[in-house]
Amino acid sequence: FNEDGSQKEASYIADTKQEVTYIYQKEEQKPVEKKGSFQEHHIYQTKKLDGTIVEDSRDDKEVTEGTEKENYKTSKQDKEGYKLVKVESTNGGKFNEDGSQKEAAYIADTKQEVTYIYQKEEQKPVEETGKFVEHHIYITKDESGKEISIKTEDGKVQIGKKDETYTTGK
Repeated sequence: FNEDGSQKEASYIADTKQEVTYIYQKEEQKPVEKKGSFQEHHIYQTKKLDGTIVEDSRDDKEVTEGTEKENYKTSKQDKEGYKLVKVESTNGGKFNEDGSQKEAAYIADTKQEVTYIYQKEEQKPVEETGKFVEHHIYITKDESGKEISIKTEDGKVQIGKKDETYTTGK
């Protein structure tokens, strides 16, 4: 026989029983625990006056990994001026509707994702205005130049923006 167990040709020997015994040993292997992954996304948007939505910024968190016996944590990330309007998940990502912290198990061979979407409304710019009022003063004098009466008439107050004009005259 060959020591490595490869095939060998041999001749029979008369009146002899030849024997070869092969011994096999199985090594016990621990099962490999499959891992899953998780990623959290935060999208901040502005809703324009015309109704269109513009993405202001995006924060994609690091991808984490774990076995099905391990958990990930996810929650909203508040930013001044923005309000949480929607939460979406991919591949079974778990979350709380109000954005509060949620702890959930990884799913083997699956990348779970949760996306938090925040919005703020675009504000109309405050237009600065100015005011104008016209005053007319009527003085009556006698023949010697002495004032007999003074009468004042105030015009209507006009309001306008800086790119507008007003008219005045006697």
